[in-house]
Amino acid sequence: MTKQKQDRLVRLPSPSQGEGLGVRSKQHEKDPISPSPNPRTGPDQLRQRARSGARINLILDRVPAIPESFFLEVGVPATRNRKAEILGEARFLRAWIYYNLTMNWGDVPLVLNYPTSALPGNNQVPRTPQIEVLKQVLDDLTFADANLPWNHNLFRANQAAAASRIQSRGRATRSMAKLMLARIALQNKQWQVAADKAREIMQSGQYTLNSVWTQTFSNVPAGRQNSTESILETQSIRDGFVNTGGIFSWEFWTNGRLQITQQVYDNYDGD
Repeated sequence: MTKQKQDRLVRLPSPSQGEGLGVRSKQHEKDPISPSPNPRTGPDQLRQRARSGARINLILDRVPAIPESFFLEVGVPATRNRKAEILGEARFLRAWIYYNLTMNWGDVPLVLNYPTSALPGNNQVPRTPQIEVLKQVLDDLTFADANLPWNHNLFRANQAAAASRIQSRGRATRSMAKLMLARIALQNKQWQVAADKAREIMQSGQYTLNSVWTQTFSNVPAGRQNSTESILETQSIRDGFVNTGGIFSWEFWTNGRLQITQQVYDNYDGD
């Protein structure tokens, strides 16, 4: 995405402002950054993302200085730049974190380097305007798009290439970077940019429709949880009991905690 297109970014609505893109929970009606012992509230999400962001920034700060020879791997073609791929994966993850942060809270602190002070107060930064955060997200995604591989199958030599390609869909790939770029373009009504990025994914040769539609949701018979259709999937723990509550309980009752936002309401004509 060019600088000219980045400059046309618009401020995107966030649920904490009461004008989100879909639905919001009652929790967003509270102060999203006030201290609270509830692990599902804003502060806990911010802390978790801050920790993840710090680890990613440490990679981005240190890896560029590591000699290229340290990244050579047996069986990996010399044409693949593993150092650039690792940096691309890290920048995709940072973009993913900040995209979700700014979609939930609008202006958020943007931290691009690993904290250096032992005193937490010295590492605090003020909020950055959402448009500036999105520009950094686009910059990271553009780098990821240029440096990530389409799949990570070369690093699973004990499996068939096709199966490995599917299994690698729990990691960041070039397709996922393109998908995020397309999503942000859609939100900014940059229709041609979105169409071009989506077309690149469709023409990549990495994906096919499932012959058995139920494998879209479960591919257990094949010994894996991803499918030929998926671009990126959350890798679940089988038979686990983790975070089963939240907005929807495991019994699927909602307790009236979801509300349609005003923006969604305004997008539809009345009867």
